[in-house]
Amino acid sequence: MAGGFFSFVQAKKDEIVSLLAQERNQQPTKGDINKVAARMWTKLSDVEKLQWTDTRETDKVIETLPNQEQGEGASIPVITCPPLELLSKELLGDPRGLGPVPRRMRAIYFLRTIGDSKAVQTLCQALVYKEKVGDNIFQHSPLIRHEIAFVLGQLRTPEACSTLESVLQDETDNVMVRHECAEALGAIGSPESLPLLERMAEYSGGKNEIEVRQTCEVARDFCRWKVASGDESDRPAVVCACMLSPYSSHDPAPADPKTDGLSTPVVGDILRDTSKPLFERYGAMFALRNRGGDGAVVELGKALIEDTSSALLRHEVAYVLGQMQLPAALIYLEAALKREYEHNMVRHEAAEALGALIFNEADETGELKRNDLLKYFGNEENEKDAVVRESCEVALDAEDYWSEFTKATASNSSTFAHQKAQTLLHFNSLG
Repeated sequence: MAGGFFSFVQAKKDEIVSLLAQERNQQPTKGDINKVAARMWTKLSDVEKLQWTDTRETDKVIETLPNQEQGEGASIPVITCPPLELLSKELLGDPRGLGPVPRRMRAIYFLRTIGDSKAVQTLCQALVYKEKVGDNIFQHSPLIRHEIAFVLGQLRTPEACSTLESVLQDETDNVMVRHECAEALGAIGSPESLPLLERMAEYSGGKNEIEVRQTCEVARDFCRWKVASGDESDRPAVVCACMLSPYSSHDPAPADPKTDGLSTPVVGDILRDTSKPLFERYGAMFALRNRGGDGAVVELGKALIEDTSSALLRHEVAYVLGQMQLPAALIYLEAALKREYEHNMVRHEAAEALGALIFNEADETGELKRNDLLKYFGNEENEKDAVVRESCEVALDAEDYWSEFTKATASNSSTFAHQKAQTLLHFNSLG
């Protein structure tokens, strides 16, 4: 049963709050509100549900599925995809009528959920999309285009390689977009892309920025590692505990099995050792992520704040901290976001990671501080860098967008940033 569950919750919220307050004599939580709304939703007819759906906007479409944990008759809202035609229009339509950045970001991830050849084709077209508007040429912002490249890498389809290679080689293009194209090529791991990655890793002429070279270096080493290990599949064979990952993302390097018997601080030292190759440092980073806990967050946080050798490494550390979702990362991500001299790819990733942190109900201070940070740096008066500003805007929009039914779903990951951090585990479960 498709419909606009989110709009329904918003409209019925006051009514539900009043009802629950009378029943319990206390202020209800968001989870309480969502559960009641889900029960009310199931009683609507198909026609009534459609009245809550604005098909003009690329919004999430909801289905209700039985919730076995809560007994017969109970249900939870589950996300399904809008039609491919609507999603394509969001990214390839008339530039004068395109939606705001957060909505286009959702369209990208819905296309990732669909994941078929047509979805890949749409994403490739959007990555290189240019349209003349008056005397100007419109192109999606670097944030949007870098996110498209990330999703193409996660889809791991060789069909995208030619487009990704073309953007990577264009020295006039944005460094963050080119970096993400290189990383996507590494994730796809096509043998045909390896010569380009090898060449770009060594080439320091023209405008081949260090972030692009280092990304190609890591991608090259990952491809070589897969060949040397005899495992050219999307996942390396598990040979120790550190390689057991609770995340479904296709990482740019495997967790290093040599770290398995080492203490967390020692693994942190490897991560921060600038004499070691980036690929090895990445291995320590993902080993810390898989190990988990506040101790691992501290070691990763030190790298984010103390490292001066590689913006690429620092941006990946911020991404990993977002995947872990632990509140202990707040102080490190806050420091990275506040540093105006920091590379915008690091600050952008810190902003999105901040949006992924999960605070328990007792930690209102941490959540409020996070939200205040995102609001401050999402304001044009305070932040001049559009990539950073848009990242904060996306994180704030998504927090509000998903949190209305956080506890009504089976997933613990509710925000866009959570979905990115988990590479859409919840969405994947629907396919």
